[in-house]
Amino acid sequence: KYMTDLGGAVDKEQALTVLKRHLSHIESGRGMVLKIIPTEGIDYFANGYDSRALSILRSGVGSVCMWKMESDGKESTEIGWGILPEFHGKGFGTKAVKALIDLARMDGKEKWGTLHASTGVSNIASNKLCKRLGFTFQTEFDMEFYGKFIKANRYELS
Repeated sequence: KYMTDLGGAVDKEQALTVLKRHLSHIESGRGMVLKIIPTEGIDYFANGYDSRALSILRSGVGSVCMWKMESDGKESTEIGWGILPEFHGKGFGTKAVKALIDLARMDGKEKWGTLHASTGVSNIASNKLCKRLGFTFQTEFDMEFYGKFIKANRYELS
């Protein structure tokens, strides 16, 4: 089940809203969205991927993004990611988030400031990813996600 900790996948109308928001962030220079496409180090056949999985691998296994936002009266930068379920646990999320952090650091702290990530409390993998990459737990809070409220953990990377 995809995005169960966030209340499930969004419908087409919500997805269009998300895409428009991402495009606005990109056009204004206040965000970036990257598709995760594995290119090396994977023996697709040894891993037992079927033809559908191979097709997805070639077109992308998920995305990682970051955007400027207002949080607690201050501007901050949020990082988010999503990996298709059949590719969970294979390191794609960790590598992609690390690459995005590296890009942000190359741009400079004055552009992106402190990076944050908010993950569903029940999303064990994403919480571990944050800790693995050096994010520090800040607080648990109620996060609105497309009209639904979920328990979330907020992390910070200085």
